[in-house]
Amino acid sequence: MTEKEKLVEILSRYFQIGDSYAYNLTRVKEVFAIGTMILEDFEEFDEVTVADIADHLLANGVIVPPCKVGDTVYIVDGTTDGIVEGKITHFEFNIYTTPREWITVRGNYPFFGELEVKNRIDLLIGKTLFLTRGEAEKALAERSK
Repeated sequence: MTEKEKLVEILSRYFQIGDSYAYNLTRVKEVFAIGTMILEDFEEFDEVTVADIADHLLANGVIVPPCKVGDTVYIVDGTTDGIVEGKITHFEFNIYTTPREWITVRGNYPFFGELEVKNRIDLLIGKTLFLTRGEAEKALAERSK
């Protein structure tokens, strides 16, 4: 799922597309004072409106993480020659570098006990950190070839 698709999905839920009370006013605000406002002066938010909002947010620096705090993730770990299950504990942003999410994963490592791994999420996802066990197992099998 692309960042835009994920953002559109989140915004669609928020605005309750199809059953919402979110509207765009199609006339100037001054008509409220005159009292001539009618329902036809409003457009209900729809998929196109939400996609436009998503485009605007993404064009102006919004970052959509591929996972959320509390999600289970799987780390292919070279020190254990296996897969370590962990939980996302938090995201943080480093103001001294380009906008990138940093991710902290807490997992129970066989040789080290509970340990936190902190790194840039764009360096981890799909390389050492996976969102499903199946993806992690596939990566582990590729490494063993």
